[in-house]
This record gives sequence, C-alpha cells and structure tokens, in this order.
Amino acid sequence: MVNGKGRDRRGNPRVVVSKRWPDGSRFRRYVPNITIGKKILARIEESIAMGTWRALKEELRHEADDEATIRSFSEVYLNEYCRVRNRRPDFKEETLRSVVKILGDVKISDVRRKHAHLYASERAKDGVMPGTINRGLAVLKNMLTFALEKELIETHRLSKFRLIPEEECALRVLTLEEERTLVS
Repeated sequence: MVNGKGRDRRGNPRVVVSKRWPDGSRFRRYVPNITIGKKILARIEESIAMGTWRALKEELRHEADDEATIRSFSEVYLNEYCRVRNRRPDFKEETLRSVVKILGDVKISDVRRKHAHLYASERAKDGVMPGTINRGLAVLKNMLTFALEKELIETHRLSKFRLIPEEECALRVLTLEEERTLVS
C-alpha cells in the first residue's frame, strides 16, 4: 500500500510504502513521492510473484542501512545523483576520492563541522589552494543534502558551514599586440 497519510516527527505529511512479506514481516518505508513508492511496491509484488522476494528483502534492508559511512554512501551518491544530474560527474568523482581518503570511515549520521574542518586542514597540509578545498567542501555538503533527501540523516549539519575565503584575482585581458603574437 502506498499512501500519503504518514507523518514525520514534526507532523509534516509523508508518503509511506507498506507491504507484508510472505514470511509475515512488514516492509515499511518513507519515500520522497508517490511515484517512487509505487515503483518500490511494484518491485516487491513482482519479487513475491517470481519467488525472489527473500533476495529483494535483503537488498532493501541493506539500502536503508543507518550505519552508512561516507565511503559506502559516496558510491551511491556518485551513481544515483552525480551521474544522473551532473554534466561533468568526473569532477565530483575526483573530488570524492579526496573526501573518502580523509573522512571515509565517518558515519553519515555522525558528520559534524569538526569533520569539515578536518578535511580542510588535511587538504591544506597537502598544499592545495583554498578554491580546491572549497570545491571539496561543496561536494561534501551536496552529498549530505542527498543523504537528507534519502532520509539517511535527519538534519544537515553542514548546511550553513562557511567556505574558506578565496583571493579574488583581477581578470587580465590581453592587449592587441599580445593577441596578434598569440595568433601568429
């Protein structure tokens, strides 16, 4: 059953998917919208009809794992978010490597401002410029936003985290003579 009568902790309406497995246990999950709920329900009903429901039950149980770390969730984020919504997912893939290298074992639900400061200080030790560090922090913040949408976390702890100030360099325009020498 998919309905929009569920409520979250604050009393806001939520869409709930609820279905009994053949062994009598119940599958119940909040989903972002009714379309996704209907797709999940269709997958469950198909697996019950085909006899493969035990494998699907395990898959769905691991999908909702609250103990997801940045390392494990970064793969989900890259596949389900970056490759679908970004024109250049290779940039985020490269940046995620540095995030996972430094913060990989931290649970998504445990990420705090101190972890963002740790990431920034570790990257600065590597001699990376503030603009590059800010791009990494932006990817980390966006990954937590996606985790919030997937309901792995209740609050986004880095939503108002300020990025490192960057030096603004003046844009230099070539003179007419420099352009001609460049072209020739």
